Amino acid sequence: SEMDTECIQDVSIGKDRLGKDRLGEVSINKGTIVPCQQIVDLYHEICISYPTIRCISDKRRKAINARLKMYTIDDFRQMFEKAEQSNFLKGANNRNWSATFDWLMCDSNFAKVLDGNYDNKISSGGFKNSKAQELDEFYKMADEWARSDE
Repeated sequence: SEMDTECIQDVSIGKDRLGKDRLGEVSINKGTIVPCQQIVDLYHEICISYPTIRCISDKRRKAINARLKMYTIDDFRQMFEKAEQSNFLKGANNRNWSATFDWLMCDSNFAKVLDGNYDNKISSGGFKNSKAQELDEFYKMADEWARSDE
């Protein structure tokens, strides 16, 4: 899909005159430069169920750069894969809420997704949670009760 890049700033690789990383780039692992666009591209490649990022705002750049100070590109890939696989993060919850790129880039949320807190969980009985199991048991009991009257 085409991405609207009108508001994405073109940045050059390197450091400014004060030795700081230029906007939109972070040096990791002794000189490797990772532009924010690479992270957004990775998100688009993996998180196909989530909204497309149309603009890399300053707030998004800062969040991406902050995460790149602690996490590797492989961590981003793994986090995006976990988010894409999570039914809860894609809206299968009691609030019909869905995660966004900005939510994923929040430090605590990034860590929780990476830690597996939002992985789909199925117990040995095949149920996602005890409420589902209780409801299934209720339906079985109601079915048995209805058959006993026949």
